Amino acid sequence: MKNIKTYIPDINKLPRFGILDKSDSKLFYEVRKKAELEFGEKSRQYKTITSGIDFEKFTGSQFFFINYMNKILGKNERVMNFKDLEEILTIHPGYFSQFLSDTTDLLFVSQKPVNPKNKYVVEDLFGQLKNEKIDFSRDNPLVLSNLEFEKDNNPKNKYGFLLKLTPDTIYYNDSRLAHKNFGINKFAGKETDFWNSIENGISRIEINGSQIWNDLANLTETDSDKEDKIILIEDANKSELKKYLVNLEEKLKNNFEDSRKDFVIIQKLNKLL
Repeated sequence: MKNIKTYIPDINKLPRFGILDKSDSKLFYEVRKKAELEFGEKSRQYKTITSGIDFEKFTGSQFFFINYMNKILGKNERVMNFKDLEEILTIHPGYFSQFLSDTTDLLFVSQKPVNPKNKYVVEDLFGQLKNEKIDFSRDNPLVLSNLEFEKDNNPKNKYGFLLKLTPDTIYYNDSRLAHKNFGINKFAGKETDFWNSIENGISRIEINGSQIWNDLANLTETDSDKEDKIILIEDANKSELKKYLVNLEEKLKNNFEDSRKDFVIIQKLNKLL
């Protein structure tokens, strides 16, 4: 990874995040190899997962590739989701200023697909959401994380996959991503431009420089001009991090007290001069 940052400034402990690059070539090849072994090199599923990914420059990002990558990452590793994005920008506001990056999340707006390619994915997912009585609307769309891939043998399904809810799926409504709220919205503690151009169906959620985008209904499209980057999150062990932060807080408190005492002495000396 490159341009590695921590969520908490000035410490070397996790959590941290960074941009995948050529130093992570082994991971890129591992994703491709796993897809080849699982589905076959000539399958629709393999082509869907690897579509648009440059295995020489190690650039490109799309919904299926980054979510499939999550399957082979370590226990405390994952590709950035929408909530991660907001947390990162809260601490490092300009981090994404020069490139585009996908989150792993899918935005579900309505049961009517904008892109015909999404027909079977949308219809199946809509049925699952309805059965689970999960509320959403065009004015209050649904963000979905951790969807499972299920192979679909229907030749009309161009992706070759359906997306399934599982006990690990995370979902929540976010009205900021609704088409009616196209424009300026509060995000990561500041006013941010939301490019909400998808009115129906499903879309990806991305950041492009300083803009939040949900304008890509094609789940495998990549932006070659931008050379889309993948952001890897390395989570902390929560108990270890808590212990570390308690110790750090105590240390900073002691340093503050020492500095305050020094400050009082300096003030007194200044008055004597």
